[in-house]
Amino acid sequence: MQHVTRRYSSRLSTYKTRRLALPNTDHPEETATLPSTTPSEDGSHTLRLRKHGNKALPLPSLFDPIKVAAREKHKASKSPADSDVSNLTPFQQELQSNPYAHALATPTRQCVLTRARLPEHFLIPFISNQPPIPKPESQTPSSPPQQPQPTQPTLQPRIGFRSPKPSSYILARAAAFKHIAPTGTGKRKKDKWAVLVNQRMSRAWAQRKGVDQRKRDEGKDWIYDADMEAVVMEKLVTDVLKKLAWCAAATHGEDGSGSLVGFMEQVIYEQEVGAVLLLGEDGVNKDVLGGVPTYDLKEAVDEESLVALRVACGLEEDKEDILVLWKSPKTVPTLLALELLFGFTGAGSAVVGTEERETAPRKGGMVGEENSTP
Repeated sequence: MQHVTRRYSSRLSTYKTRRLALPNTDHPEETATLPSTTPSEDGSHTLRLRKHGNKALPLPSLFDPIKVAAREKHKASKSPADSDVSNLTPFQQELQSNPYAHALATPTRQCVLTRARLPEHFLIPFISNQPPIPKPESQTPSSPPQQPQPTQPTLQPRIGFRSPKPSSYILARAAAFKHIAPTGTGKRKKDKWAVLVNQRMSRAWAQRKGVDQRKRDEGKDWIYDADMEAVVMEKLVTDVLKKLAWCAAATHGEDGSGSLVGFMEQVIYEQEVGAVLLLGEDGVNKDVLGGVPTYDLKEAVDEESLVALRVACGLEEDKEDILVLWKSPKTVPTLLALELLFGFTGAGSAVVGTEERETAPRKGGMVGEENSTP
C-alpha cells in the first residue's frame, strides 16, 4: 500500500509540472506582447514582471542591463565634442579661446610641498618609473653586451604627455625645486624631495618587492636627479618649441598664413593676438601691442632653436625679432605652455613699453603709431 501511494504521488507531481509548463492558451496575444522586464521609476535598475499582478522584483546586479551598462560606461568611447562654433554663445566662444579659463578649468590637485590645492596647470606632476624586470642573460657569446639597467624606481616629471601611473604634484616654480634639492652628505644628507613619493607609489613598489609597505620608508629606495630643476626647465622649453613649431605650420584665417607669424606692419586688433614673442635684443625697443602678454624667448631658448623657429615661420635671419601668436582655440595649448615656462622661471609675461603709453589696451590701429593723447 505504501508503494502504491508513493507511485501515485510521483505521477501527480509530474502532471502538475507539465501543466504549469504549458503556455497560456486562453490569451495568446497577451502572452506574446507582455514584456518580461521594465525599468524602475527612477531608472536606476530593472524590474522583473510577475504574473497575476504580483509586485515586480529587481533583477540581480549581474543580469541587470542598466547596471551592467553603468559598470561598462568607462570603457565606451566618448562622443567627440561639438566643433561647430555657431552653436556656442559669444561668451562661450570667448572662453574657448581664453588660455586662463582653460588653466583654471583643469582638475584641482594638492601640492606636496605647500599643501595648497591649485588647478593642475600650476603644478608639475611626477610619476614613478619602476625598473624593468631582469631577464635571464643570453648564453650566446656573439650577443652584444647589455647596458646596466636601474634596480631602483626613479621619479620623472610628467610634462607633455599623459600616463596612467600614480602622480604627485609640486608647485611649478623653480624656487620649489631649489627647496627640495638634496643637500649634505652622509648622515647629514637631507632628502626633502622624498615628499614626491606618495603612498600609491610606495604600495606599488612594495608589492613588486614582496614586502610590507608599512615597514618601508617612503622615498628611501627612489632615485632623484640632483639637477631636477634643470631637467624640468629643459622639458618645458622642449614642449614650448614643439607647440610653437606646430602653430607655425597650422593655418589661421582664410589667407592660409600660420598661427605664428612675424610682426606685420598693418592693422592688428589686440583681441586677435594671443601673445607677442621676442627673439632678439632689438625686439625690446620695438613698439608692441599694449595689454597683450609678451615673452622674451632669448632668455629661455638657445640660439639654435631660435634660428629653427625663424625658419619655420619663414622669417629672414636678423631682420625680424618679434613673432605674433594669434588667439584662437588651436593656440590655447601653446599659450598655456608659454605661461607655464615663464611662470617656472619667475619671469612671467610682461607688456613692453607700457610706461611710455597709456595702460588701457587699444581697440585697433597701426603698429608703431604714436598715441596722440597725453
